[in-house]
Amino acid sequence: MSEIKVDSEKFEQATAAVDALTRLADSLTAPHAPPHKVSEVVMSEAVAPKKVARKSLTGAQIVAKAKEELVALTGLSAGTVSGLSKDEQGWHVILDMIELKRIPESSDVLANYDVVMDGEGNLVSYQRTRRYYRGAADAEH
Repeated sequence: MSEIKVDSEKFEQATAAVDALTRLADSLTAPHAPPHKVSEVVMSEAVAPKKVARKSLTGAQIVAKAKEELVALTGLSAGTVSGLSKDEQGWHVILDMIELKRIPESSDVLANYDVVMDGEGNLVSYQRTRRYYRGAADAEH
């Protein structure tokens, strides 16, 4: 008889893979077992998948999403961006929206909206904070 050399580390890995596949087959044939994907069972027992790091959005991307959401919710036309900041609540975007278009444009009615977005670009809240005529001087500044 000839002697067979076996790499013990590879043998243990192969045995673990066979055991995982056997458990998977048993769980799939059990009458009350929840459905599983092969990749879920094998990956959970072999190597835990790494978390995918999400790339955070830039200020410009947050502003674009805030405009898109506010236009969709209010039906108003977007004007300019008056402010952008970030705190523990998320991104605060101050948008000037055209509430009433008039001729001449200096008599348009505009409004400031404070829009709060989370880090993924989802709308958290919005609120109209001020209404004014386009041609009116800003007394606050």
